[in-house]
Amino acid sequence: MQKISRKLFSIFGLFSLFLLSLNLSFAQDLSQDEVLANLKERAASLHDAKFLLTGKLVDADGTEYPLEIDVQIIPEMNLARADFYQPDALADNFILVDGEKLYNYIFLTNQATLLNANDPDALGGLLGGESDAGEKTFKLNLNLEEIFQGWDSSVMGYEESPEGNVYLIQFDNVEQNVVIHKVIGRVLDGKWIPYSLMFYGENDALLAELIFNNFETDLNPNPDDLRYLPDDVEIIDQR
Repeated sequence: MQKISRKLFSIFGLFSLFLLSLNLSFAQDLSQDEVLANLKERAASLHDAKFLLTGKLVDADGTEYPLEIDVQIIPEMNLARADFYQPDALADNFILVDGEKLYNYIFLTNQATLLNANDPDALGGLLGGESDAGEKTFKLNLNLEEIFQGWDSSVMGYEESPEGNVYLIQFDNVEQNVVIHKVIGRVLDGKWIPYSLMFYGENDALLAELIFNNFETDLNPNPDDLRYLPDDVEIIDQR
């Protein structure tokens, strides 16, 4: 559980919202480039976003852990916060990204491990392997194409979801010796935000499912609210 959570919970930083779904018979004819361009345009228009991530983590032995994570993000400030409600073992923990700083706060010990957000290992290898350490600058972004930059991508289909019609986009990791081999995203047509992300490991084993709920944008939150740390927290600097 701990091994998987470190590699997957940092995925919080990612995504965006707006508009109504287009007609099924018309919209499904959009090309891959058009779909990705719409995602990029919508992400670029956002000042901030807030959403609730639900879903599950799947451990190597098949044990499933429910997820419930409250996420707030201000991309232009490279500022984001993820407060955990589930699984129970992580309740009241949070992850905070503030520029180049990444805080992993543990409620039970009232400690926050301070990491370098530019270190790919601090992000669970999502944005690169060990050979890339120090060579990439981590930047919060709500654009899936940029989040999975360097991965192979393709539109795999078009289907219905509880929130409307969605495009299925598959991102294949081209790196070797990684935990996440591919991600299948369902993107709401017309709104151009993710409805869900499915993370797969070796042999197409499901690692995690993330579903985006209650997506709100341009709320103009106070950045200090996102940066909150308990006054008596112990900071363990591992940068």
